[in-house]
Amino acid sequence: EGENARNCAIREAKEELGIEIKPLKIVGISEVDYHNGNVWVFIYYSAEIISGTPKPLEDGKTLEVDYVDIKQLNASDSIVWFG
Repeated sequence: EGENARNCAIREAKEELGIEIKPLKIVGISEVDYHNGNVWVFIYYSAEIISGTPKPLEDGKTLEVDYVDIKQLNASDSIVWFG
């Protein structure tokens, strides 16, 4: 609460991956209904890594880190991607 999406992405990247990032632009959005009264909206940013090497830091949250081709991401039908 009280945190904008851009600052949230910066904080989460540091907490979960150990990296400092510079979010560049919003590239996608999705909504996930967990069917327990919680509906989450996810905002996806393209970002530049300022420092660090991504690695999972929080057990149970981030299982692995991998670079993927943007075409793989665009194939997801659960995320609305912006051009």
